[in-house]
Order: sequence, then C-alpha cells, then structure tokens
Amino acid sequence: MRQANGLHSWTGRISIIGSTAAHALAQGERRNLRPRLSGGASCASSLTVARTEEEFRQAEHLVLSAYAGLGYDTQFLVSQHGDRRTDPSRLTILSSLDCQPAGTFTVFLDGPHGVQADLAYPEAIDAIRSTGQSIVELGQFATLPFDNFQSSQIVISALHNGVYLLCASLKQKRTTIVFEVNPHHVKYWRSLGWRVVGPPRRCDRVNAPGVLMVVDFADYTQTLLQCWPLHARHQEMAGRAWQRVIRYSMLWEDVDGVLARIRGHAPTHAGAMPRDLSGEPLRSPSFPAIPAAGPTRHVQSG
Repeated sequence: MRQANGLHSWTGRISIIGSTAAHALAQGERRNLRPRLSGGASCASSLTVARTEEEFRQAEHLVLSAYAGLGYDTQFLVSQHGDRRTDPSRLTILSSLDCQPAGTFTVFLDGPHGVQADLAYPEAIDAIRSTGQSIVELGQFATLPFDNFQSSQIVISALHNGVYLLCASLKQKRTTIVFEVNPHHVKYWRSLGWRVVGPPRRCDRVNAPGVLMVVDFADYTQTLLQCWPLHARHQEMAGRAWQRVIRYSMLWEDVDGVLARIRGHAPTHAGAMPRDLSGEPLRSPSFPAIPAAGPTRHVQSG
C-alpha cells in the first residue's frame, strides 16, 4: 500500500494566497513575505488535510451540495463514513476561503482493493498498472456555487495546487492521476492536459455517466514548469485555462519549502528552486533561475 507519506500526518494549514500567507509560512523557506492579492481581490485561500469529524462533515457537505445540483446519487457518501479517517489509501483535502470551507477533493491510492475507477474501467486501469506506473485517483472534487467568478477561481486554483503538492509528496517517480468526470466537464480537463482513455460509461456510485481521464504526473509537472508564473509577465505563455489556475496559485518560489515541510525535513536554502520527485531542482527551460529576492508580484483581477 502506497501511503501519502508526509500529508497523512500533516496537521498544518498551507496558505496559497492572501495576507495570511506571510504569517503561515514565516519560516526559513519563505523568501518574499508579502500579500499576493491586488487588483480587487480581497480574500485569502488555504489548504488543510481533513482529519477531524467536523472537517469531514464540511467536505461531505460541499460534495453533497455540488452533486445534488448535478442530479447525482449521493448515498455512497454514507457508506464511507466508517473508513474515511482510518483508511490509509484515501486522503481528503479542504480548501478554505477566508477560513471558511469552500472546496474539497479526495484522493484514493492504489492498493490491494484497487481504486474506484476499477469498477467501470478495469481494463484501462490495469493497462496503466502494467506499465509500472503508480495510480492516484482523484475524486469528489467540489466547490461552493459561487456567484463571484473570482472567488470560484481562487478556490479551484487552491485545489489544483493541492493535487500537485499531494502527488509531489508521494515521492513516486512514475505516477498517473486518474479521474472519472462528468462528460460535460471533459473539455475543461482536456485544456489542462488531461486525456480521455475510455468511452462514457455509467458510474454506479453516483448513478450517472462518467468519462475516465488521466494525466501522467511527469507531463503535468512539465506543463506547470512552462506556465506556473515566476513573474506576472509569464502568464501569457499559458493557455486560458492554465492562466485562470496559476493566477491565484501559490508562488512557485514557495513550492520547495512547502514540500519540505510536508515531508518533515528542513527546507533548502533561500532562493533554491523547487525539487522534482527525485529531489533534483526543477528548472524551466524557458525561464531564468529565480533570484533570492525579486520585485513584488501583482495579481490582476479578471
């Protein structure tokens, strides 16, 4: 059984953007202590691992609300109450907006009992296993139904940051992320580099059609290297979908330190680049190395 290493024991809060970021990350790894909100944004986002009954209840409420709006069956949520705190193969992440729960996702790690996608796509999942890839399944991805587009994007960006941090903390060099999505959402995930590997099939858990999508984590990381902005001027190099994600992401300069804290060891020296899964520095071929200090980055509203 592959466990989520440091994140299974992580009890802190990971600040993504906002004035709370400087306080929460005021450790040796933070180089630029400043708020990242400007241009009209007035809220902060953060991530935490659900481990109390209250946190699991908050995550479940978000999933219930989102799934009910899509007409999904939600009875499966009741059956998972018994093992959501003790099952080492699953991990639930909560995203908060100004300290209020606003988004969530759960990951399921492959093991003796497989993953949920085995039920509808056994041949596709087995094909991935046959290549030697580790499988991480993404599920129960949900956010509050925001009226404010900016708030929605801030929360979604935080969740994407969480997916990256979690997979990077696994220290598995060969990982494939799989996700059964609503057919209407395929276009969005394709725009972020995911690909379809099977025809639409009925997902018995929610009694609705789904499509299996996958992304190789190495490819996902390379995409991030090309578009996760080191400075605001690099945002135009990313596609529109990625622009919306990275606009409200944590600073790339902070990723190495955050991963170091999750893994339970000291961060690297100030100004160091984030590390890949083998511990080697991540450097984009398109961008220069990050200096130890730089100009304040402003995020434009949109």
